[in-house]
Amino acid sequence: MSFLIAVISLYSSAQQPVMLNAEVVSSQFDKFLTPLPVFKFTSAHITLNNLQGNKKMEKLPVILPEFPQETDTGYFFLYSGINENGPTKGYITVVVSNCCNNKDAYLYVDLNANLNFTDDGSLIRMPKDRGYVDLSLTEADNPARNVTYRLSRFNFFGKDTYFSMLDEFYRTEEKGRAFAGIRNSFREQRLNCKGGDYNSGTDSFTVGLFDANNNGLYNDKGIDRFLVADYKSRVLAVELEKGAYLIPEKGDLQVERNGNVYGIKTNDVYGNSIVILKDSNAIAQSVFTEGQRLPPLKFNSWNNKKIRLRRISRKHPVYIHVVQFPYDNFQQDTAIFSKLLKKHPDLRIIWLQYGGKANNVNIIAQLPNVTWYMGHTNLKLNRKMRVNKYPFGILLRPKRKVLAFNCNTTELNNFLHKLSLEKAIINP
Repeated sequence: MSFLIAVISLYSSAQQPVMLNAEVVSSQFDKFLTPLPVFKFTSAHITLNNLQGNKKMEKLPVILPEFPQETDTGYFFLYSGINENGPTKGYITVVVSNCCNNKDAYLYVDLNANLNFTDDGSLIRMPKDRGYVDLSLTEADNPARNVTYRLSRFNFFGKDTYFSMLDEFYRTEEKGRAFAGIRNSFREQRLNCKGGDYNSGTDSFTVGLFDANNNGLYNDKGIDRFLVADYKSRVLAVELEKGAYLIPEKGDLQVERNGNVYGIKTNDVYGNSIVILKDSNAIAQSVFTEGQRLPPLKFNSWNNKKIRLRRISRKHPVYIHVVQFPYDNFQQDTAIFSKLLKKHPDLRIIWLQYGGKANNVNIIAQLPNVTWYMGHTNLKLNRKMRVNKYPFGILLRPKRKVLAFNCNTTELNNFLHKLSLEKAIINP
């Protein structure tokens, strides 16, 4: 692992604040197809059910703005940890005019959660071309605490079956409410990730915070997450095995990056900044240094045989290359590997895929110019190799001794040249 969570005590270097003001999104942002079902008004009431925390159906009167007579009107609910009071505790109600026709839709957001839609300020226009709007909700007595949603219509291309199932589900389950149909409903995406770039002059990476429970607070212990990625990244992974870590229950966070140890302070409850402290005296535990020996690992090959590192590395240098799909540098890396294997015939290459479809490896392994080992890895094996990003490489001397850790394919030739010189000195 590239990071190690622990309690930090004293750090030798000065604090360096990092402002989290870059335009970033979480790795979940584009993947989420969360529906916000719209219900038609049949009277001047909204209906709550168990989805909104009510054990039984409950009708609540609302005060609506004046609409043109021809306007279709509906409503939906946004989950919000900011709204902790009132009849819709945990949710904010949004009224939609023109919800079921071809005109521009208008959103009336009950910002103060009093079910009066005439005292919340300006309405929000949703273009008929089905673009998107960003909707921000702010705590009434504390403007610094806010959450932002991106609302759009669904793109049905290639997903008709899925959306037909959603449509059927809501029409079947929502018998106490008049469902307007999935095509007239909205997609919810949460802008609940903040990030910034750290550059110490000797090391650089992007860091961030993820408001996992979407309550406008970014350091809820054991819930929210600290994120790290390559420098200038704008999509930050929030998965715990891919560079995200829970804010610890006690103390601050200690992390390792590129062989250095850092303390991370997340004291800004609203996630506008963090403080990074580099400990120049600490020794990183999450990398293999030159001369250390890799464990005798075993990998599953593309044809269900075992790739045994101990056997392959007994007399040969080995380069382990770990990728994760989508893998953009396949052609470039294949050309590099083919060239290096001609120049260094004693080199052995183990190409491993983490995640993705097994068939990807099968197809590549059977290409005529692929003459190296092809197989699969998993989170347990990656941790043993201390993989901290993708793609990732380790060059080993014979007997699994590390020559270069976190070595990419473009650096490989230089290290192999060093290895050749060593061999020539030993065997002149």
